[in-house]
Parts: sequence; C-alpha cells; structure tokens
Amino acid sequence: MGRSGGFLFRRLGERVNIVLIHLRQEIQTDPHRIRIDQFLDDLGAAFVRMSDGPGLARTIEGPLPMPRLWILSDLHLEAAPFPDAYDPPRPGFDVLVAAGDIWRGGPEKAVATVARLAAGRPAVFVAGNHEPWGMTPARCMARLKRAAKGTDVTVLDGEGAAIAGVRFIGATLWADGLLSGLHLRPLQTTGEGVLSPSGQGTITHGDEAALHAAERRRIAALLEQAPDGLPMVVVTHHAPLTDRMPPGLRAHPGAGLFASDLSTLMTGNRIALWVYGHIHAREDRLHDSGARIVANPAGPLFSTPGFEDDCVVTVGAGMDLKTRRED
Repeated sequence: MGRSGGFLFRRLGERVNIVLIHLRQEIQTDPHRIRIDQFLDDLGAAFVRMSDGPGLARTIEGPLPMPRLWILSDLHLEAAPFPDAYDPPRPGFDVLVAAGDIWRGGPEKAVATVARLAAGRPAVFVAGNHEPWGMTPARCMARLKRAAKGTDVTVLDGEGAAIAGVRFIGATLWADGLLSGLHLRPLQTTGEGVLSPSGQGTITHGDEAALHAAERRRIAALLEQAPDGLPMVVVTHHAPLTDRMPPGLRAHPGAGLFASDLSTLMTGNRIALWVYGHIHAREDRLHDSGARIVANPAGPLFSTPGFEDDCVVTVGAGMDLKTRRED
C-alpha cells in the first residue's frame, strides 16, 4: 500500500476507535454489547495495521475522547461484617478494573461484587491470590469464568480483550520469589491457603514460581502480538516492579511473594497503563518506559492509607497518547 493510502487507513482506524466509544454509550443495555465492542475495536485496529510504516502520522486534529477506567483492588470483603454495604457513589467511568482479592475463597461472590459495582458497565477482573483460597488456581479460574457468563465482567487469565477502546491484557501473575530468595526453597509452602496446582497439599514457592513464569511468558506474547491502534492496559494482581515496595515489606522474608521485576516487558512494549494490587499501598507514577503504574488497594476493612473509592484513570484513544489522572 502506498504511503498516502496507509495514512488514510490510519486516520480512518483512529476515527473508528473514536466512533466506537460513542456507540458504546448507546448500547449499554444490549446483552451482546461486549461482542459488539470486540468487533468494533478489532475493526479499528485492523484499519490502523494496514498502514505501511511507523513514521506515518499517528494523531488527528482535535481532542480525542478517552476511556475512563475505575480502578480498585483488594477489597477483601470476606472480612467485612456487611460486605454488601460497600456501595460507593459511582464515579464517571467506562470500564471498572478490579485487580484481584475481592473475596477470599469466594469466586462467585467476587464476580457478583464486581458486577454489582460496575452497575451494568463493562468490568475487567483478574484473580488475586485470595480468590483461590481452599482450592487450586485452576479450579478457582473455572468457577470465576462460569460465574462471569452472562454478566458484564470479563475475567482475564493470561488473555487479552478489547473493551471500550482499550486492549486489556490480564493475569494473576503470581511472583517469582527472587526478591527474597524464595526460589531457592521451591518445596517450601508459602503459608497461603491455596492448594498446589496438583491438588496435593498447599501451594509452594516452586509452584508459584512456575505459575509466574508461565503467565509472564503469556503476557509477553500477548504484548508482542497486540495490533497497533488501541492503548494497551495490563492488569495483574501481583506487582510488576520491585523498586517501590514499602520498606517494612521489602525487609520481610516473604517479600518475594509480592513482586517481581517485569521492567523489561515495560521497556520493550507500548504499554499505556499497568494496574496491580496485592501490596496494600497506593501507587501512581510514570515508569521510565512511559507506562503509568497504578495501584489502588483497599486492604482488609479498607485499611490502606490513601485508598480512593473513585480512582479513575483516563487512557488515550489512539497510539502514543499519554495517560492522565482524573481528580
């Protein structure tokens, strides 16, 4: 395709991405909305891929409408005396992003809570390390997927989905244990109430390291395969960086259960935003790669300092646009 033709297709693809955001507002009650979203997003991305060079113009005149992501994690509602009482005023948002640990040992309750909070809008959910309490991670995921059928909740387990003009990639991630040498004790149990993937005994450091390695490879493959045209948002429960852990946690022998260093994935890919939970500490910063790193965990009984019921982050509707925080 000629240079001018590629430019026109790129502009058309960007316009399609803008139109689909507006269309989505008109089809909120359609039970097939997520399927329509996927088609429209993939259509827009396909037009952009038909351009023939990275040097082509990637922006259009005028402001772009940008999807708003409502971010939260680690509600731990199993610890709340009246869990359904958590019903905050809904901020203006297009997609709810829940980064795990919504309900310990209750996959169905976790999905129902996310759906209730989203109130008819799309939601993206990754399992934390507490959802599979009392079961294997695979068993938990099967229950989560089953519970999400017929709802607006998309459960991601090493998978991607295009929703509301954003390409989401999500997984629990687990952790490699390197931060505190846990990888050197692969047969030692972690102390978590999660069953080993084999179903024999509780999960070990070796089990978690293997889960982490598999999910890290899957995230890397999805990032590499993702077409241009939509901003990419990665959602994990475990932390993708180790450099900002709270000092007290960093010095703990179990620190390797919380975070791993995925900075090379950020540097080598076009990631607009990375959302995570697990560490009960707020974070909102810009990584050297240009990716925004955001964590908004509530903690048991909403004990995390700085947790916000209305944390909304806006991402760009086209390539290479910066993210910004909605205050």
